[in-house]
Amino acid sequence: MKLFTPAWKSNDEKKAQAWIAGCGSQKKLTVIAKEAPGIERRVAAIKKITDQEILMQAAIGGSRFYNDETLSSSDRRLYNLQHRYPDEACQEAAIECISDPEVLYRIAEEGPYHDARYSDHVTGTVVMKLRDAGYDMEAMAANPELPYETRCAAIGYVGSQDFLIRLADEEARAKGKRITVLRKAIQAISDPAARKRFCATEKTHEWESVSYEVKEIGDTRFITSVERCRYCGQEKEELESYKF
Repeated sequence: MKLFTPAWKSNDEKKAQAWIAGCGSQKKLTVIAKEAPGIERRVAAIKKITDQEILMQAAIGGSRFYNDETLSSSDRRLYNLQHRYPDEACQEAAIECISDPEVLYRIAEEGPYHDARYSDHVTGTVVMKLRDAGYDMEAMAANPELPYETRCAAIGYVGSQDFLIRLADEEARAKGKRITVLRKAIQAISDPAARKRFCATEKTHEWESVSYEVKEIGDTRFITSVERCRYCGQEKEELESYKF
């Protein structure tokens, strides 16, 4: 029979948070970050961790670091309703605490692989901190060894239109055509003619509905729909008809 429950597992949230705030053991804080029953407790522990390697593991996340089994059902349910992974808040906290740019770059190299559960926001925060640390965004965007999520985030910080057009050319010629990076580069190009040229050549269009109009003439219904490519802005109109 278990007679002792650590204070950080207490049902009293204030008691648990107070204990974490006073904890000076990096080892215990790491255990809390992995095992605590509440996300807020895990985040509080992460914010007190100074070991950059541990923070990197927390930032990458997934079941290699976090134990979902010990998380309360209420926290799991809350994050499911928000369409977020429970450890996303922990990842964000860890990234904010990382001060070593080399560690951040290793996270960018790791990407959302293995069992990690990344979001665009998590990747974007890593790349933003690398930009602030002086890393070359063009070099990162052009590096085929980096995960495409990292490269796409870097493209968002590139201002040179000449570079973006060169990058789109390179991605279009690449073996297997790295379509996600190509689309992101096309989206960042300001010249409408250049965007349309790449989309038309590489068939990267991704259509989304803009409008549709329904007319009924006699026993026939005519539907006119307009779709726009989310990458190059090209529009197309289609007419369908059927009897009712």
